[in-house]
Amino acid sequence: MAHAEGWIEAYEALEAGRTLPADLLSAVLANRNGLGESMLHWYAIEGEPAVLEKIIGLGFDVNATNDFGRTALFECVVIDRWEAAELLLTHRARTDIRDQNDEDVLAYLDEDGRQEKARKLQELTRRIFQRRATPWFEFGLPTPPWMVYSLAKEIGGSDGSGGSGCERAIFKRT
Repeated sequence: MAHAEGWIEAYEALEAGRTLPADLLSAVLANRNGLGESMLHWYAIEGEPAVLEKIIGLGFDVNATNDFGRTALFECVVIDRWEAAELLLTHRARTDIRDQNDEDVLAYLDEDGRQEKARKLQELTRRIFQRRATPWFEFGLPTPPWMVYSLAKEIGGSDGSGGSGCERAIFKRT
């Protein structure tokens, strides 16, 4: 699918380190291509990560979806653009947004032959979570068992059996 108006000019300017004129910025933020992709979608799939960082900085919503209901993160992970996926996750891209088939990226990847990609995405998300101390729910992932155990231990019960009902409830959520 083709680029939308202004995308190539904007990408080249960002790549060269130039600031976008206000009218070009306004156009690229609003334009979508024939698949409903934003400039962020397109260059998350096709562009260089350093320029993708600048594109995100223009104000694009990292959780916006295309006409198929897929985010840029969804598309990147499917085609193994892991550096772009990491950058999107760092900017709070979510994994729980469902596409037109009612599948989030992890459910889609969990289909036959894609479990390794699902595990890789979960591990990448976990690393970013630990590095940034970002609340886990912001990534749209369920609270993992290792985190539940850590939370229960921190607030009073190493096995979830001690302390108040709050600790037991936290430990038993998984």
